[in-house]
Amino acid sequence: MPKEHSPSRRCAGPMSLFEPCERRLVLSAQLLFDVLGDVGLDQAVMAPGPQDAVEFPVLPQLAEAHAATGWDLVQSQFGLTGRGQTVAVIDSGVAWDHQALGQGFGPGHRVVGGWDFAENDADPYDDAPAGFHGTHVSGIVGSADPQHRGVAPGVDLVALRVFDDMGQGRLDWVENALRWVHANREAFDNPITTVNLSLGTQWNSDQVPSWATLEDEFQLLANDGILVTAAAGNSFQQYLTTGVSYPAASPYVLPVASLDDDGSLSDFSQRNGRVLAAPGSNIVSTVPDGFFGRDGVVNDFAQASGTSMAAPYVAGASVLVRQAMEMAGWNSIDAQTITDHLHATANHVFDAFTGAQYDALNLQAAIDAVIPDDGVPDTADSGLQLADLNTSIETWINHLGDVDAYQFTAPSDGRLTIDASSQWAEGLQWTILSSDNVPLASGGEDARMIDVHGGANYRLIVSAESIGPLQLSFQFDAAAPPADTMPSGPAEDLGTIDFLRMSVDAGQNYSALAIRDGTFTIEWQDSDSSGQGMFVRMPDGLVASVSDWQTDHLRADIPVRAGERVEFFLPSSVDGTGQLTLANAWNATGDAAVLAGSQASDAIELNLASSTVVFNGVRYDVDAGQLGRLMIDGSIGNDRLSIVGSDGTEMVQLRPGASSLESDGVSVQIRDVEQVAYAGGGGADRVYLYDSNTDDTLNIRPHQADLIGVGYRFEVSQAARIFVHATGGGQDFAFVYDSAGDDSLSVRPQFTSLRGDDYFNYVRGFERVFAYADAGGRDTASLYDSPGDDRFLTSGTTASIVGPGFSSFTRGFEVVHAEGGAGGNDTAALYGSAGSSQWHQGADFVSFREQGWIREARRFGEVAAYVGGQLQSVLNVSGVTAGTETAAAWAHPTAHAAATEPPAPSSPPPAVGPVDWQQHGLDPALQASTEPVWRDGTWERNVLVGTAAAQHDYDLGPETELLTDAIRLRDWAAERLHLPEEPLLGDADLEQSVLHEAFRQLADED
Repeated sequence: MPKEHSPSRRCAGPMSLFEPCERRLVLSAQLLFDVLGDVGLDQAVMAPGPQDAVEFPVLPQLAEAHAATGWDLVQSQFGLTGRGQTVAVIDSGVAWDHQALGQGFGPGHRVVGGWDFAENDADPYDDAPAGFHGTHVSGIVGSADPQHRGVAPGVDLVALRVFDDMGQGRLDWVENALRWVHANREAFDNPITTVNLSLGTQWNSDQVPSWATLEDEFQLLANDGILVTAAAGNSFQQYLTTGVSYPAASPYVLPVASLDDDGSLSDFSQRNGRVLAAPGSNIVSTVPDGFFGRDGVVNDFAQASGTSMAAPYVAGASVLVRQAMEMAGWNSIDAQTITDHLHATANHVFDAFTGAQYDALNLQAAIDAVIPDDGVPDTADSGLQLADLNTSIETWINHLGDVDAYQFTAPSDGRLTIDASSQWAEGLQWTILSSDNVPLASGGEDARMIDVHGGANYRLIVSAESIGPLQLSFQFDAAAPPADTMPSGPAEDLGTIDFLRMSVDAGQNYSALAIRDGTFTIEWQDSDSSGQGMFVRMPDGLVASVSDWQTDHLRADIPVRAGERVEFFLPSSVDGTGQLTLANAWNATGDAAVLAGSQASDAIELNLASSTVVFNGVRYDVDAGQLGRLMIDGSIGNDRLSIVGSDGTEMVQLRPGASSLESDGVSVQIRDVEQVAYAGGGGADRVYLYDSNTDDTLNIRPHQADLIGVGYRFEVSQAARIFVHATGGGQDFAFVYDSAGDDSLSVRPQFTSLRGDDYFNYVRGFERVFAYADAGGRDTASLYDSPGDDRFLTSGTTASIVGPGFSSFTRGFEVVHAEGGAGGNDTAALYGSAGSSQWHQGADFVSFREQGWIREARRFGEVAAYVGGQLQSVLNVSGVTAGTETAAAWAHPTAHAAATEPPAPSSPPPAVGPVDWQQHGLDPALQASTEPVWRDGTWERNVLVGTAAAQHDYDLGPETELLTDAIRLRDWAAERLHLPEEPLLGDADLEQSVLHEAFRQLADED
């Protein structure tokens, strides 16, 4: 726990932290200590690079923690993930869009719901300046990242935010959150079984404080069977005696102390006889994208220390223990059952300071004590004998890779039906072998039949991809009807099939080998054959007659394993031929499905609205309620995938070679598909496009985008929010187009955004950006400089800004505002027409209005004004007023506003160059209005061309404030984390010269 108190008012007495403030008790989420520990920020937090977050060198403390608790052995032996449960994280919120946390919020995502009690809304996102804590805690519980896996990577999460933007919480918010858990414990697909509280108050005792307000809620959750883990507190060095913080002191919760890497109690960790200690030192876990400065890819990790990290570790461990207990059929599993089991199987840690031993989590021992021993042989030759073929048996897949082997003898000729089912064991498979181990038939969680011969010996092998109990049912029918008869004659071998479509002779036998496990589809299309059936010999030897025509074709879907042979007899036809289609691309098992492409170029369609997949014209209907994961692998060839979104919310990421889509309850991975087209279905979709390491070109319009590079093409339509990142390399070009309404463009060296009434487009990292506002409306463009030397030029409808490594060109925007001041020697050139432009100069800007167009250059060191193509004046409008304004005041205007307001100087700053305004038609009587005037702490000068003087104030919208905040965040991160500057990519001087000459020619034409 942090030692420092809140800077707010205190009252006298030992309870001074809690009694005032209208009886509202202030909490600490241990934010500062958990990040800093005993070292500084630079040692405690490590930032990944923008493109290799998975590969950056994070110290292996999480791996060491998993090894210390036996988690890695539990995973390698049992593969428990916490599937089927939900953990409520009561904290600072959760960055639910993190790649390791499911990238979504609501039903069908990993973070299935929640509430923000600090702001009283339904968006508990961890986005506060003092945030990160809840996201870090959630990752320890359930991160699914391959390198930084949480304790229960398959568990669902609920985010309950009880800390405001300043990192302050209140016990009444926590109280409401606990009541919310009780009310919603069965509201999700998977019940809430666990609550984590990585928070606490300044308290150190074995007893509950008199001011405790949460005991009724804790007792309510205990009665619900929900386990609550709570951080013991980080203030042992303050108290130097046994005890824990509150709410860890509650008898209804499991208090958790912290262990160091060497297995000893952390010196900061509070402790007493009820604690269960777990790893809490330098734990690597998830953090929001903004923690290190936003790069648009939410995949950041950082390490932190504290009992806040130990508590979610135990929360995740309790989920795995509960999962094992439920698998094993334990009765009356509740919080006390799990707490007692964790203590009973714990290691013991001696603490020399207190002279006591404390229990430390031993997850391997806890799971080993629950999973039953394997009582069935693993090899076919020694299989367990089945004496009765009309029976059901229950057995276990006890560990990953476990195989259960059985033997039986057929009492007579007949047909044996085998059915297998399991609530827990995923990917359940069984195979019947002959006495000499030749495969005869196979199946999964579906009933299958096999013809057997009296007196023959058979072997049954059962396996699964995950552990758990299963049921096997057998039914033997000695009087089964004879199988359909396959027409005799040789079968033409069509070879090994992934996909084949060809014209073949009708009324013939054919055979083919399956290239992979899954579904082998046969489609026969011939109008003359309508009404006739075809015969199919299954891999297990059974023969089936298929006669149900689907519109214009006859179809059979046969479950196969790789290398199995399928034989079929086609109907006859008047003209003697028909079209045969064979596909061995689809494999659906449980909630997962794979579509594997052929060796040629494939056309694939995925329609999330109708729940269908079409492979080269062959359609597969998907059970939308069952399918959770879909892999589309294009293999080789120039493949094209067309995706139609649902009316729900989708998040789409398209990358050359590997793309993904997250929809309501469905996760789609896309690999080796060269062309991907996505059309939104009407939901609040977000689409992210990423470039290649060569030259790429983007065309982006409202609701649509087209990104093309070497070997790939991405097309997007009907999407309200599109984000495009060109950070892979090469010289990349972006062409950005507006809508028919009013649009707002923001251009920075790193990124460009264009927004309208119903869309937002964002592009980042493109060396050349061209923005066009030709569709209509009154459009505004804001152009910002880099820390290097930049040049802004504008003439008529066009404007550009060029600097080291970037250039942006705009056309057709009615209002263009260019902002310098980020650094370097910045210059601007403004071209106006003779006789029709009205000019305005302030202490830090020059602008002009012409035919409804407004152009402004602000905080550029040097501004050249051209009228009718002729240079009229070079002005210094750097924004440094009367020698007192500082660059810091510009970067942080709010913080410096009061301190940097300068007094009016005795005389105005001199003009840099003279302007003969009379030659441009200005009445000499108006010249007095061009004298500088001191206003609002700065000198302003009205510079007029034409017949009237006017001062113009332009409203650039709320985006200006947003971007100012972005500058502050960038400066803060750069100062503390020493982030590198943007790379220099290109010849800025040459481009400035070319554009300068082009603008001169435009001015001459005007």
